Amino acid sequence: MASLHKRSESGYWYIHFKDHRGKPAKVSTGEKLRSKADQVFDEWKKGRNKTASGNVFLSEMIPIVLKYVKQNLPRSYNIYEEILNQFMDLIGDKQVKLISVVDIEEYKELRGKMRSQKYKNKLISPITINKEVRTIKAAFNKAFLKCKVIPSFNLAEAEQIKVPKKRDIRIFDESTLDLISGNIKTESTLKAFIISRYTGMRLNEIINLQVMDLQDGFIHVRNKPDIGFYIKNDEERKIPIADKLQIYLDEWLGQLTAPERFLICKEDGTRFTKGYISRNFTKWISQLDIDGHFHILRHTWITELGRKGVDSETIRSLAGHSSIKTTNLYMHSDNEIKRKAVNKI
Repeated sequence: MASLHKRSESGYWYIHFKDHRGKPAKVSTGEKLRSKADQVFDEWKKGRNKTASGNVFLSEMIPIVLKYVKQNLPRSYNIYEEILNQFMDLIGDKQVKLISVVDIEEYKELRGKMRSQKYKNKLISPITINKEVRTIKAAFNKAFLKCKVIPSFNLAEAEQIKVPKKRDIRIFDESTLDLISGNIKTESTLKAFIISRYTGMRLNEIINLQVMDLQDGFIHVRNKPDIGFYIKNDEERKIPIADKLQIYLDEWLGQLTAPERFLICKEDGTRFTKGYISRNFTKWISQLDIDGHFHILRHTWITELGRKGVDSETIRSLAGHSSIKTTNLYMHSDNEIKRKAVNKI
C-alpha cells in the first residue's frame, strides 16, 4: 500500500511504495505543501494502476520506451522511433494488453505490400521486415522489463519471415570497376566510389569522413558522437591509405583546409546523405546496364584482398567486422575461381 511521508530534514513529501520485486521504494513528489503533494500522489496512483492493469495504450507506451532508448541506446533511437510509430500507424493505437502475435502477423502482411521510397520503389524486403519485427519485440520487452510500463510481454512467440539462404555475395570485376569509374559524372558520387574502391569502407563511414581523419598515412574510422555518427559494431579502426588513393586525396585536400571539413560535402560544407549517394550511384551504373548497388564495392574489396593472399584476421580488422565469421562470408570465390580450383586436382 503506497503512502505519503514528509522528510523532516528537507520538508519534501515522498511517496513510499513497494516496487515490482516487493522491495520498499520511494519517490519524491517535489512538493513541500501537503495539498500539492496529494495531487501528485493521486496522479501517480492513476498511472500506476493503469500500468498494473495493462490499460496503457500504444501511444502512451512508445514515448516511455523511446525515452529509455534515448538514455541507454542513443544510437538506436531513430530506428526505434521510426519503426514503433510505423507499427502504431498500421495496427492502430490499441491497448498494449490486447496486442498479440496476431498483430505482428498483420504488420508483416501490410509491410510486405508496401514499397520503399528509398530503393527504386521496390517492395519492402522480408529481411527489412524481419529487422522491424525484432525491433518491435525488443521495444515491448523493454517496456515490460526495463520501463515497467506493461504487466507482461506477449510477443515472445512472434516469428520472423523465413528467408531463403543468401546467395553468393556479388562483386564487380576490374573491367566493370573501370567502366563505372568512367561513367559517374557526379563529383560527390565519384569521390565516394573511389574511396570505397580502395578502402572497402561502408557508405555511411565515407560520408562522415573528415579531413582530420586522414593522419600519418591512415584513414581513422571512428565514432563521432558530436555529429551523431557511430560505427557499426563499434569497430573503430585504421586503414592504410593505398598509393592509388593517395593521389586522389592529394588533389582533393588542396581544396579543403579546415580539419572538421567533410571530405565529400556540398558547397555549404554539409554532408551528403547516404541515400543520395546510393541512389546516384545506382543511376549511373544502370545507364551501363549494370545491376547492382554501392555496397558491392565493399564486397569486391574484401574479396580481392582474400584472393591476393591476405589472411582472414587482417581482412577482418581492416573491414571492421566484429566476427571472423562475417569476414569468411565475404571471402567467397566466383564460379571461375571454383572451376580452376577443381581442375587442379
